[in-house]
Amino acid sequence: MKDNATVITAEEFNQQVIGLDDNFKSHVRAPAEATIDSRALRFLSETALKKSKLFKIDINAFDPDEFVLRFRQVMTAKAPIDTVGNSSEDEEGAAEEIDWCKVGKRLMRYSRRAPTMDLMYGPLEIQQKKRKLTQRVKLEKHESDMKQPELIDNNDIERSQAEMSALIKRISDLLTTEGGTNGINLFQFFINPGSFSQSVENLFCLSFLIRDGKAAIDCDDEEGVEREFPVVYSTEPAGADVIQEDGFTKTQIILELTMQDWQDAIDLYGIESSIIPDRPDVQATPSNTKKSKWH
Repeated sequence: MKDNATVITAEEFNQQVIGLDDNFKSHVRAPAEATIDSRALRFLSETALKKSKLFKIDINAFDPDEFVLRFRQVMTAKAPIDTVGNSSEDEEGAAEEIDWCKVGKRLMRYSRRAPTMDLMYGPLEIQQKKRKLTQRVKLEKHESDMKQPELIDNNDIERSQAEMSALIKRISDLLTTEGGTNGINLFQFFINPGSFSQSVENLFCLSFLIRDGKAAIDCDDEEGVEREFPVVYSTEPAGADVIQEDGFTKTQIILELTMQDWQDAIDLYGIESSIIPDRPDVQATPSNTKKSKWH
């Protein structure tokens, strides 16, 4: 088979593969026999590859130029309707017009369906759209829309820190009086039902009291059972010696309060008024505006 590998026919090749398969099922028992069988299968696959490379496709079976030439010879007005290819070579270059009526009569015998107008679908005249060139309008800033930045000096920073310290002291006193020894509902204490921003500010100040050990939040009761709501109460800060002896460790917890959480807490606990008093909103006055300076 090695000598005539490329001459073998497809039927003979198929018989070889079937025989190899039958031999593998019935006679192959040892690894050496399986190795020989695998070599034979590999040889058959290489033979199939060689035969596939020998296949040729006649891509030049149709010559468009020759077809057009014969078409003009047959379909000219002088050529007879039933004669094909009987024109002389001298008439190949003759500029005779094609008789399209004759073409239609010859093609009618191969189709009984009337031609449709789909091939003519489309615009009769194509107009190219001119590209419009647009100029970008320069953005003009009016002086009336410009806001003058405010200059913040050290006095403003010290004043803000003093106000924050006073607010934290006020919240600590309210926690002592309102919470007592048993504590108070955390949400009822810091939430202001009339202002979400002040509720966030109250929780921010309460976090400083917890950091300094002046307040604590408890989610379990004395028996270790989880409460229905967290309780906040006032505590005395532990000294350095107590912290060292008892091994206290600080734990940082980030509390998040969204508008939805704020509204849900108001509806759940029926909060109608704020324990921490409202604070007036800081608004810019004409006197402050005049004193402001550019950076």
